[in-house]
Amino acid sequence: MTKGDETLRPRDKLRLSKEFARVYDEGTVFRTKRLALTVLEEDGLPRKAGFVAGRKAGGAVERARAKRLLRESYRRLKKYVKSQGIHLVFAAKVPGCELTYEIVKSDMEKLLRDAGLISS
Repeated sequence: MTKGDETLRPRDKLRLSKEFARVYDEGTVFRTKRLALTVLEEDGLPRKAGFVAGRKAGGAVERARAKRLLRESYRRLKKYVKSQGIHLVFAAKVPGCELTYEIVKSDMEKLLRDAGLISS
């Protein structure tokens, strides 16, 4: 494994609002108590992920922390995720102060397994 396997480059992230809207409109939702995952599977899509934390996830500082934790957990798990044909949106449902890296990583693994994107 090289260092490049664990980087999260701009091309690996959903950026445009129309990309997020398409995932929300056409995707399938998986939930835990703290996180939600929306998955859009389609042949020909590059693997991309987006990270969101709405107002229910607290103030600006707490939302920023939640998104940082989501990005870091995904960055470490992405080598196990299907590499083509998916767009993912991870959403924090609780304030960032209630989240730790370990909690986010375990919830994210569960969501990805439930979605059939990684094996047990």
